[in-house]
This record gives sequence, structure tokens and C-alpha cells, in this order.
Amino acid sequence: QICRIFRLLDSKRDVIFVAPRQLHEDILDYYSKIMQFRGIKNPPGRFQVVVPENMGLGGQQQLSLSQGLLCSPKALKRLRKLISQRPAYLVPDVTTHTELKVSTTLGLPLFGPVPSSMAPCSSKSHGKKLALEAELPIGPWAVDIFDEDEFFASLAGLMVKHPAVRTWLFKIDDERDGRGLCYFDTSKIREVLDAVNHGSNSALGGASSADPHDQQDAVAASRHAASQEPTCLGADATELRQVLRRQVPKKATLCNRVAYPNFSSWLEEATRVGCVIQAVPEDILAQTSVHLQIDPDGSVNVLGTSEAISNQPFVRAASFLPHTRGDWQGLNEV
Repeated sequence: QICRIFRLLDSKRDVIFVAPRQLHEDILDYYSKIMQFRGIKNPPGRFQVVVPENMGLGGQQQLSLSQGLLCSPKALKRLRKLISQRPAYLVPDVTTHTELKVSTTLGLPLFGPVPSSMAPCSSKSHGKKLALEAELPIGPWAVDIFDEDEFFASLAGLMVKHPAVRTWLFKIDDERDGRGLCYFDTSKIREVLDAVNHGSNSALGGASSADPHDQQDAVAASRHAASQEPTCLGADATELRQVLRRQVPKKATLCNRVAYPNFSSWLEEATRVGCVIQAVPEDILAQTSVHLQIDPDGSVNVLGTSEAISNQPFVRAASFLPHTRGDWQGLNEV
């Protein structure tokens, strides 16, 4: 959210940033100098920080920022004074019923989805469904996994169907900023490679003995399956499932060991809220994002692009704005 302060590039806008704690003067001075370098005049006068005075009321069970704001009459009074007789709107990071209450308390329109749409839109499992509806190209992908047996069965099925994929990425549905990521590199685990090859050869052997017309039907069916959630191949993947149960907890790499110190704790949370499994392409050129704004009238505007800078695999440390690799035409076509 802090990046939204650069909306001050529009001389007609001011920004009020509600923060859970006081920002150090050095931090404010840092952003002020960046804004001055970008040609923004008088940034301290146009950028205000409001901190709810009762953020600590929840004790050990911390309040969310919106809950803390609703419990802080002084902060609400200051906000009302800052927006008095001026057009303004609220831009939350996540929309829940608490943010709706903040919106009604301050009498401000809220720029964002309603809570009933927020959860599906932000879920990684629903991300595949959105991509399919938008007719975007997608790779092997299993979604809506809520059970340990289903996790290993789905992974085994994907690996048998796609033996050339070397690395598989696991994501907890509702985590963000790389917290819920975990990946599994199969290339250096001989037991896994042997089990994958055995399962793949069994599947191919069954197909090779079929009638040519049946093979054409199988190809068409496989194309249809690619647009659906990948499923396990049943008996062909039984041996692989057993191997994965032994190897994944020992060999999988967790991207955030502070949140999840071991694979067991990761899998417990993943099966509680849901997770997805994705194939990782080889020779990735860049991880590029296109930023869109969907206005209340339904119109879509492209705001810009960014390219992730990673300090470890799959974890964004910073971003280039705009992206530096790959042409805009390719992104525009997608």
C-alpha cells in the first residue's frame, strides 16, 4: 500500500496513509526525497500519516488496522478533518466487512470489491478459474486441495502426466508475499525419477496399443483435461504416491521457515485453507506483472507493468517498474 503515495504525481491528489504504528522520521524523509526527485512539489504537505491511537487494545490478539481505526476516535476525527469538504475515497488492502464499516463511518466510497467477491478473487485456486475464463494460456495446475491424501495423489498424477517437469511449486491458497510457498525439485532424487518414468511408461504403453482413431480421441481428451484440474491417474501413480510421501517432507524447500519451520507445519495449514500445485517452466525469462484497474463502471485500464527481483527462488524482494525484459507487445497480446 505504501507505493500508493506516488499517486501524488497527479497534482490534484493528496494521500492520507493510515499506518498501524508511527513511521520513523528517516523513513518519511526517504520517501519525501524520492518524491521531490520525481518532481512532486511540497510532498510533506500533501502526504499525511494517521496512526490509530488504540491499536494495542486487543492485547495478545492484535486488532487489524481497520478494527484499530474504528476503536480510535482521535484518529477518526483527524481523518474527518483532513477530508472535510473534499472529494475522497477509501482504498483498502483487503476488503472485509470491517472495511465496509470504516467506509460507512467516514462516509467515504470504497474502491475495491465487496467482501463476498474478495475471497474468491484473491484465492490462488480461483486464479486458475479466472485464467480459464479469460482464455489465458496455463500450464499443469491442480487446485482446491484440502486433504493430505489428495495432495500427494494430485502431485503424483501431475508428475506422471508431465514427466518432463523438473520443479513443482506448492502454494497455500490465502498466503501472500511468498509466505506460503514451497517447491520440490525432482531432478536430483533418483527414487522419484524412477517412479515417474515407470508411471509414465505404463500410461504410454496403454495408449500405444490402442487403435489410431482411439489415439486421436485420447489426444483431444488430453487437451480438454489440460483446461481442467489435473487429476491422479489411479493405479499407475500408486508407487509414485508412496515415494512422494517419503521424499517430499525431506526434500521440499520452504520459502519462509519463520512462518512454517518444516513441511509438516506447512502441509497442516495448506490442507486447512486449501492449496495449489503448479508446474514451474524451464528457463524463465522474467516474472512480469501487468497492473489493471477495474473501475466501478466495468471499464478496464492498464496502469503499468512490473518485473520481480528475487533474492531466493519465487520470493519477490523488489520490483523493476516498468518491466525490463520481454516486449510490451507480447504482454498486450496476452
